Amino acid sequence: MRKLLNFGFKYIKKKWYLLYLILYINYNIMTVLRPWILGKIVNCLVDGEQQQLFRMVACFFSISILIRIFLLIANKIYLYLETYAVYAFNMKIIKRLYKVSYTNICREDPVVINQKINSDCNIIINFCISFFRDFISNIFNLILIGIIIIYQLPILGIVLFTLVGLYIIVYILSKRKIYKTSLQVKEKQTEFFAGLYHMISGMKSIRNNGFSEYVMNKQNSFFKNYFKTLNDRQNVLNMYDVANGSISLAAQIFLFLYGGIQVIKGKLSIGFLTTVITYFSNLIQSTNFFLNLGEKFQDTSTSYNRILPYLKMKETKYGKTRINQIEDIRFENVVFKYPDEEELFCFNEKFEMGNIYWLEGRNGIGKTTLANLFMGLFGLDYKGRILIDDKDIKELAYRDIINKRVAIVEQNPYLLLDSVKNNIICKAEGEIDEQVLDELIDSFGLKDVALRDSRNLIDYQNINLSDGEKQKIVILRMLFSNASVWILDEPTSSLDKESKNVLYEELRRRKKDHIIILITHEKPQIYDRIISMRAYADD
Repeated sequence: MRKLLNFGFKYIKKKWYLLYLILYINYNIMTVLRPWILGKIVNCLVDGEQQQLFRMVACFFSISILIRIFLLIANKIYLYLETYAVYAFNMKIIKRLYKVSYTNICREDPVVINQKINSDCNIIINFCISFFRDFISNIFNLILIGIIIIYQLPILGIVLFTLVGLYIIVYILSKRKIYKTSLQVKEKQTEFFAGLYHMISGMKSIRNNGFSEYVMNKQNSFFKNYFKTLNDRQNVLNMYDVANGSISLAAQIFLFLYGGIQVIKGKLSIGFLTTVITYFSNLIQSTNFFLNLGEKFQDTSTSYNRILPYLKMKETKYGKTRINQIEDIRFENVVFKYPDEEELFCFNEKFEMGNIYWLEGRNGIGKTTLANLFMGLFGLDYKGRILIDDKDIKELAYRDIINKRVAIVEQNPYLLLDSVKNNIICKAEGEIDEQVLDELIDSFGLKDVALRDSRNLIDYQNINLSDGEKQKIVILRMLFSNASVWILDEPTSSLDKESKNVLYEELRRRKKDHIIILITHEKPQIYDRIISMRAYADD
């Protein structure tokens, strides 16, 4: 429990949380006083005390207003605390994932990761914020109300302690099944919602390939598994609730009979009995809180245990040496393998400025993987050495180098949620020659697109752009970057003939100042050397 709370409170603003607790404690005091005032009002009605009635109603009105004020302010602060804490928690995990080797997560569906992070972060933060709030308020309820009831009705104290004991027994018998079924629900829920996401995001391809029936049948199986786990958990919870409800009902009947007899005998006022009935319901709720705290903790622990591995992933640590320009890159016996697979290649090559290298080979032989390895995607999860200007990348401020000195054109380009122009110049340093920019945009046939999206943002799914337009944008991004190394992975797969010619002409004209690596199945119009991955693949 302590470890979980310490973990969650790293992301919760302490000063605001303290203010939130103070407000909520005051709110709780008012809610305890209100039934007592209500009992006094009932006694005034029975006894015909008009002046006392006015005073008690005035008190009841004032307390009700204070309750509303405290609750409104507390809810506002809670929204602030929860929203910012969950966001900070999410970003902490995502930042960690950006700094670890992709081999840690390459086998896990990104949609599943996203579902885990969003869902589990919310559960953990909600538990931590509510824990001290509910713990203090329910302790207060148990002590204050318990004292009042036991002082007036000692026999009820025995019933109360018996009730608590029975609740504890029921919880102990149920907690393992509750934890197990909750874990199963979370896993199947993640699988189910990931399937729904893929159905929507891949709608075009699914329909074009005639996979609709297959995908829907698959999703139906996900739903059946998810529903089964929900049903299993509900059965366990129902048994738990029936047992608790039976105990609570028996206690309430005892209170009505015993308290009613005391009123008939004149030992209790009707007003106080009304107050005790309300207080007893509060005591049941407070008792339930402590007994269900274990269940809630178990449920939160499930989320904690699912999210913790991401935060324990080892960050890739590089050096601090910065480089303004890359003259050459050397791979010395670089061996790489994906988790649980055989070695993909053992690569030995040198790339020098002023040359265009055509990296060729069949699909799956490791061309794109080699590029990703150099881009730092897999961190230092390789054997051998990668050197830039005779310096091992372990000694360099490599993330800064990748951001500023390397540009890549990927098969599936990533575009920022911004205008076409800002997507093109986002990796440029210094002022841009607007005339050159306009000329290149025009030469790639993007003038109309740039004008169309000069104010409108490119959406995340890029549905307002064709594959060829996206490819042209990232090619222009590369051309306007200050990178020394250009890596182009299937850069012409969606280009028209004229745009291909423009690209190769630009590469020919600029190659003296760059190391250019072409990964393509079709023979490029220009290259200085062919590097065949077949020579290095572990076939």
